Amino acid sequence: MMAEIENASLYGQLINVSNPCHELDVFTDRWPESISHQDDYAQKLKELVAGLEQLKRGQMSPPHMMEWMRNQFGGQVVTRAADAIANEIGHSIKGSTQQYTRTGKLIIPAAATSAAVVKSSRAIASGRDHTFFGKKI
Repeated sequence: MMAEIENASLYGQLINVSNPCHELDVFTDRWPESISHQDDYAQKLKELVAGLEQLKRGQMSPPHMMEWMRNQFGGQVVTRAADAIANEIGHSIKGSTQQYTRTGKLIIPAAATSAAVVKSSRAIASGRDHTFFGKKI
């Protein structure tokens, strides 16, 4: 998508996207208003992709990650998602149902990650019951 936008701008044109089933239905009939709007959008897409790549590689600290995500997607959405993940992880730990990778990393619940990421982990071990100072809970 970025390449299409950049190519249109390079030739001084606005991007033109039509409905493949009905060519008279032009999706871009109202946007972009100008080439500068189009270029600004392409730049924002590049920044989004770069940030997502950093997240994927684990190159952001958790506070920076939350700040970046709030700036990209909005504070309420990100806070609600983080709270839901924290609650799910907390419940799995309390219920001794958490799972770890072979290297000992906690597997984040499926609500927080795609199923493909969890399935790609070869050896998954279930968490043991917690005894918390000798008393089984």
